[in-house]
Amino acid sequence: MQSRLIVGLLVSACLNHSLSAQGAAEYRLKAAFVFSCMKFVEWPQQAFKLPTDPLTVCILGKNPFGNMLAEAVEGRTIGDHPILVRTLSGLSSAAGCHVLFVSASERKNFTSILDATGGRGLLTIGDSDPFAAIGGVIDLKLEGGKIHLRINRAAAEEQHLHLSSKMLGLAEIVGPAK
Repeated sequence: MQSRLIVGLLVSACLNHSLSAQGAAEYRLKAAFVFSCMKFVEWPQQAFKLPTDPLTVCILGKNPFGNMLAEAVEGRTIGDHPILVRTLSGLSSAAGCHVLFVSASERKNFTSILDATGGRGLLTIGDSDPFAAIGGVIDLKLEGGKIHLRINRAAAEEQHLHLSSKMLGLAEIVGPAK
């Protein structure tokens, strides 16, 4: 009986390790996608006070990346903008953000978050349904071990963001058309 318990615990530990390793690989890939997407976005001029101001990526909710997003952008720039990563304690501390990654932990608040951030020149990115369909700009969807982009063009227009046709050509377009 005791040996079954030990075997059960070992199997459970191995499965949990495998799932956490799988989750880590998923978010390492998503971190790379966040950076790649940023390269194909033009922010409105008023989004930056100076041409060399940092481009700030903020994470709202439980941070699924750990340090992976900060590591993915470390030492990199978009144009003349160095990239900074911040984890927010709440939406009220989102001033100065250019990219807002909204964690799945905030799913019940998606609508209110998107309503509160509308028109600010903010690239909103999520990774759970129905983020882009209800007004987020980009949704990173994991399917079959690959990341698929879902983009809401109307939401990008509302945020005064210009998205590259190259990125749009690789994405599924969701949400209402304007």
